[in-house]
Amino acid sequence: MRQIKSDREFLVKFFETEELIAVFERWWTELLPTVEKPEKYQVMRWLTLHNFDLEPLRYGLECAAKRLKHTAFNDPRHHLAHISASANRFSAIREKTALRKTFPAPIGRAA
Repeated sequence: MRQIKSDREFLVKFFETEELIAVFERWWTELLPTVEKPEKYQVMRWLTLHNFDLEPLRYGLECAAKRLKHTAFNDPRHHLAHISASANRFSAIREKTALRKTFPAPIGRAA
C-alpha cells in the first residue's frame, strides 16, 4: 500500500473518501429507506476492503433491497452482514473473471 507523503495528498484523499461516503449514503436512502444506515466506520471499512470502489457496495445494496422486498431481516444488524457478503461475492466473481481473461486456458481444455 502506498503511503501518503504530504498534507495536500492527505486532504485530497480525505475529500475523495467523503464524496464516496456521501454517494453511498444517497444510494442507501434510495434503496433501503426503511433500514437504519450503518455508522461511518462501517462504510469506511467496506470502502477500504474494496479499494474505494463503490461498484461492489452498490451491488450489495441492490441485493439487500431485493431481499427486503420478500423477507425481512432477522435482526437489526443482519442487513449489514448481507450487504458485506453480497459485495464480497461480487468482488470475488469479478476478480475470478479478470484472472480467466489474463491466463490462457490449460492445454486440452476450452476456455
